[in-house]
Amino acid sequence: MNIFAEGTCTSFATYRIDASLQVVLDFFGLPDYFNPVVTTSNSVPKPSPEDVQFFAGRGEPRPQLYFL
Repeated sequence: MNIFAEGTCTSFATYRIDASLQVVLDFFGLPDYFNPVVTTSNSVPKPSPEDVQFFAGRGEPRPQLYFL
């Protein structure tokens, strides 16, 4: 299974701030694979349910939402 297949929504939620997450994504060559990215710079810190609500409410049809 290729989670980065065309049409698959791959998002990222973390407790990091934008700048530190960008360093990690750049280091591993992953910045183009995740959209949207939710950090403490644009959301409340985990374990708030706000992250899940943000991803679920993006309006893109999908049968399931997996949040790890």
